[in-house]
Formats: sequence, C-alpha cells, structure tokens
Amino acid sequence: PELVERLLADAGEEPGVLPFIQETLVMLWAHAGRLEIGLAAYTNLVGERSGRSGLQVALAKHAEDVYRDELDDAESATARRILLRLVQFGEGRADTRRQQTAEQLRQGMGADSSFDHVLAVLTDNRLLTLSDEARRVDLSHEALIDGWPRLHEWINERRAAELARRRLEDKAAERQRLRQSDAAGGLLDDVELKEAKGWIDGPDAVELGVSDELRTLVADSQRAIDAAALEKQRAAEGLRRRNQGLAVALAATVLLLALAVVLF
Repeated sequence: PELVERLLADAGEEPGVLPFIQETLVMLWAHAGRLEIGLAAYTNLVGERSGRSGLQVALAKHAEDVYRDELDDAESATARRILLRLVQFGEGRADTRRQQTAEQLRQGMGADSSFDHVLAVLTDNRLLTLSDEARRVDLSHEALIDGWPRLHEWINERRAAELARRRLEDKAAERQRLRQSDAAGGLLDDVELKEAKGWIDGPDAVELGVSDELRTLVADSQRAIDAAALEKQRAAEGLRRRNQGLAVALAATVLLLALAVVLF
C-alpha cells in the first residue's frame, strides 16, 4: 500500500503518465519478493542520494532510449531545440514546463528541417503532449526537467543563450506587429543591434536557431541606423558649409572695414 501511495503522489495528475508508471513497475518487478513489491524497492531503485524518484528514473530511461535509438544527429539537434523551448526557466525558483504552439517551436528551424518528424517521434513516445485543437505542445511530465540528466545538462549549458534568444525573438515579434503601422516602431538601437548581431553570428544561433523575423528586425534596424547616420552627416556638412560662408563674409567685412579706416 505504501508503494501505491508513493506512485500516485509522484505521478500527480500529469497527462500521459500511465505508461511511465508501467515502466517503473516493470523495473521494480526484478525486486519482487514472494510476489510482493514494497516501498523499499522503489526507494532503492535509484539509491538514497540521487534525489530522483523511481518514476523519474523510468522517465529518464525511456527518454534516453528514444533520443539514442529513434533520432539521427540532425534530428537530435532539432529535438534539443524543441525540448529547451518547452522549459520555463525559473529565476530563483525551480524550472517548470512552458507550453508553446507547434508554429512557435518551428521558428528558426527552416522549412526543410526535420521538425515535423521529430515532433511526431517525441509525441508518439509520450515525451510530449500535443493538443489537436490549438496544436499546443507541452512536456508530458515536469519530472523530465530534473529527472532526465541529458535534458538537465542542456538546460544548464544553454540557459543564458536560450533566454537571450527568447528576448530577441520577442522583440522581433513586436516589430512585426508594429511594422505595418509604424515604420520606426520596435526597431533596435545601436547597443541592441550589436547584441543581436553578436548572437546571430555566434555558435548559440546555430545550436538554438534564428527566425526569419529576427533577421528582418536586424536588417530593418541597421537600415534605420544607417539612414539616421547619413542624415546626421548631411546636416553636419550643411552646417560646415554655412559656417564657411559666414567666415568668408566676416573676413571680407573685416577687410573692407580695415581699408575704410586706412582711407579715412
């Protein structure tokens, strides 16, 4: 009875969790004694210091098998992007799941990418859930975030880079919203443009992907900054010419005044 209560508590009300309970019970069967599986077997499944539940172990084993056996190198990179985008990074709090639409997940992966196939593999293997109506995608269980070592490592390695990508993509989305009504709305300033270019040209962009909307934002911002600089240069040139004209006129006036004094 204690094992049943622990399994129910660890499972919670997560969608698609039943297969992982099944996987956990299969792993526990090897520890059965006289056709009985006790709570100790579940606790010992991962050792006392791992900090993970037996359900997390089953989740991690299943996720690792899918990642290694059903995806090639290119597809693995796509899976990494998808999974990272489905994590809400906590600031001083635990990381949690982050729902996204399929189209939001597809951003920056290219029309010829393996996105659809990878999404189907992860969904069919119950690592992700997909809403048929809104096509909203979510991690099947929050235990994947801390329980699957590979995903946990990706999060630690790419946290700052993924947060930077999201911040830039949010600005790109805002620019698209304002683009029709305000030619200058939502553009990047010099500092922001430098940051965006550095991110796009860096290795993180290759790893995490860059959307066409972000590239458009950078191009529009560069054109606006170049146009402003050219206008400033023209204004400075006009001022210089006016000053030159004033200087010539002043010199001529002084010369005429001197001549008048001498003649007087």
